[in-house]
Formats: sequence, C-alpha cells, structure tokens
Amino acid sequence: MNQTTSAQTPERAIHVLLIDHSDARRGLLRGMLTSPQWDVREAGTYREAVGVLDDREIGVTMQGGLVYAAFNRREHVQAVSVRPGCPLLWALDFNVDPMSSVVAQLDGERVFVIDEIVKRHASTEEACEEFIKRFPRHDAGVVSYGDASGNSQKTSGSSDYQIVREYFRTHYAARIAYKVPKSNPSVRERVMLTNSKLRAASGDVCLVVDARCKEVIKDLEQVSYKAESTAIDKDKDRRRTHLSDALGYLLWQECRPQAAMGEHTERLI
Repeated sequence: MNQTTSAQTPERAIHVLLIDHSDARRGLLRGMLTSPQWDVREAGTYREAVGVLDDREIGVTMQGGLVYAAFNRREHVQAVSVRPGCPLLWALDFNVDPMSSVVAQLDGERVFVIDEIVKRHASTEEACEEFIKRFPRHDAGVVSYGDASGNSQKTSGSSDYQIVREYFRTHYAARIAYKVPKSNPSVRERVMLTNSKLRAASGDVCLVVDARCKEVIKDLEQVSYKAESTAIDKDKDRRRTHLSDALGYLLWQECRPQAAMGEHTERLI
C-alpha cells in the first residue's frame, strides 16, 4: 500500500483514500486525519472524509490526534484464551492510582492481551497478590516487564522491582524472569511499534485484545495528543495512558527491530 506523503495536499490525500476505504485504507485515513502535522480540519473534503469514521473518532480528532490510530475495535477485540504452552507476559506501570498492568502472550509474531489488572490506591504487593490470584499456576512461566523507573528506590528502601522479586520468590511456584531496561525507549518509538503491531505494513493485525480488558481498549481508543502538539495528553483523563504504556514496554522488549551486529543494545536488570 502506498503511503501518503507531506508533498501531497490534505485534500488530494483524502480523495485518494476515499476512492477505496477498505480496512487498511480506513486505518491510514484515520491516522492521517489525526496527525498533528496536518491541519486537515480546513480541508474542503474533511466532512466527507470523516464520514467513514465513527463519532468517537471524530470527537477525539477535533481535540487532538489519536495516539493509537491503527486501533479498530471490530478488528482488534477478540476472544482470547490462555495458551498453556506459552509464558505469561506481565507488564506493569507503577502508577499509584491506579496501579495498572496487562497480561499477554506471544505466539509467533502475534500478541494476545488476555487480561488487565487495575487497582485504585494499590501497593506493588497488592498488584502481585492480584496477579497470583488470577493465575495461581502457569507451568510455562512468567516474564515481567515495565517502566525503567520501577528500578528507583522508594522511601521504604526497596524498588518496585525488588518488591515484585521478593513477593514472587515467596508466593509463586512457577519460574519468573524479568525484562526491564535500564532506560525507557522514547515515547515516539514505543507508540510507532504499538501501532505497527496493531496493523503491520502488510495490513496484517498482529495484536488482539480480549473484551474483558475494558481499560486497555479505552486507552487504545481514547489516548490522544495535546492539541497542536506531538506530546501525549496525560492530563485530560488521569485514568488513561497507564495500560497502553505498560503494553508498550512489553512490546519494546519482545517485538522491536533487532539491532544490527555490533550496535549497542541496552542492558536489562
């Protein structure tokens, strides 16, 4: 599929996409309409173009571009069951309110988000307790991911990851590994990778979410950029961004393009 370029006018780009707004074209159209680089709201064909989008997308578009523009509930929300032979991938965002994490699995190139844990005013220990309550045993093991800031020591004297390690050491029988970078990827890189898993260049959907993950779905549908900016708006709704951030940290460790031979890669804890 040919990508639109900045050399094209918004009107021309929208016209080309309207000729055939198949699912793949529709996703590209949505991304273009919500791009902070193009003010297509002034385009004469704007109202016609947004006719292929739903009211939610139009509302967010008018205020700020959607961050996860490739997400489409009809394609990406599917029934997902636990695969016994694949490790559980648990990604955390150590925000105090809410404490947020996602549980996923990888099967080949595809990512399956099977559950979310969102707890108000919760501690790291309470998040671990809830995970074990939902997944008391998984013989294929668990891998933990998250924000590099979880390595920072808290006033209690332990970092969030130290707390997770200690809790699982004493409460969980299955093995658990940790894939947490010393520093986080850039927001731009993480967002681009997430969108590429939602829809690859080939048009394939490589990331699906179970319907039970209501807050993950809201994140992917609603997280937006600040108006006239490429900065993600974290103030409009304080409940948003935490789960999509956690998912992005997981994807960065498992799905990012591999560094060329001899190129520096970050260390993990």
